[in-house]
Amino acid sequence: MKKNKLLLATGLCLTLCTCAIACTGTDSPETSTEATTPETNPETLPETTPETTAPAPIDKGTLSIPTVYAWVDYPDADFYPVFSMPEYAEPLTYTYDTEGISIDAEKNTVKALKAGAYTVTAKSAGFEATFKVIAEAIDRSEVGDNGKVKFSADEYAWQANNYLMQWKVKGADGQTTVFIGDSFFDTAFWSNFYNDSYPGKDALCLGISSTTTYDWEEWITDGFLSQTKPRNIVMHMGTNNVYDDGDSVADTVSSLQRMFTLMHNTFPDVPIYWFGISQRSYDQKKISAVRNINRQMQAWCDARDYITYIDTPGLLKNDMLRDNVHPKVEYYSIFVDALAETDIVIGDATMADR
Repeated sequence: MKKNKLLLATGLCLTLCTCAIACTGTDSPETSTEATTPETNPETLPETTPETTAPAPIDKGTLSIPTVYAWVDYPDADFYPVFSMPEYAEPLTYTYDTEGISIDAEKNTVKALKAGAYTVTAKSAGFEATFKVIAEAIDRSEVGDNGKVKFSADEYAWQANNYLMQWKVKGADGQTTVFIGDSFFDTAFWSNFYNDSYPGKDALCLGISSTTTYDWEEWITDGFLSQTKPRNIVMHMGTNNVYDDGDSVADTVSSLQRMFTLMHNTFPDVPIYWFGISQRSYDQKKISAVRNINRQMQAWCDARDYITYIDTPGLLKNDMLRDNVHPKVEYYSIFVDALAETDIVIGDATMADR
């Protein structure tokens, strides 16, 4: 009996020891590797600046201004700044030689005060560009390669007077369209103008053979054309500047722009339609010059709302010419069709004798 009690006591003791060991974990080979982070005071942390990304710059395009021709003692020449992205256009200020030229920034015009080539800087908040102004003093006694004084239309006076009489009889202010210029628009060559091209239309064909921009300057400012009030002016002009007077590309471009500037000044509300200089079938050097002139003039016309460039030079081929210069009469339809593609409105004749 004592033995049993002793065994019971011994077993109880072993059990208690085992439980104690299990509770304290002293028999487990695993140990904790967990690290604890000491508490920090937020007030002691260094200040950090949040990262910011600069906005990408806006592409506003570019500014350019073509070379401007202006003329002493002539109406101001206009010019048009070209913003490649017009929605970002900005008002411009100009820096230039005030002794040679004067610029009206609001009207976009240049007045030539003294002959010379001037560099102008155009600037705004977001743009800057430079361009040239060629100011010219016109020598009205200049002689062309043909030996004739350029600014002298005396030899054509009889035809100019005849055309003025035609206008007075058949023209109607603000209604009649006039076709003017050189021999291309002279009825000696455009012989079917009234019968086939514009029958029953309120239009007059008043071109004069061999004439140049210099002759028409006189008629625009103080000659027969200044005494008319046309609805539209349609013109072919420039070939004789190149082939007869021997003008350079620059001289011809300047002369055409000067003539059209005078025309717009005299007829500010009259639309102008200009056919590019038609190519002749000879003299490769002059053919290249005419191509260059037309390219420059097309850009000049396209920038202005009062004049339309009509691109017919590439449509007339050598085999369409009657004399290596003028179209055969049946090919004048090229001019008629090209003009019809513009916004021009040519009214119907209202008088019986038209």
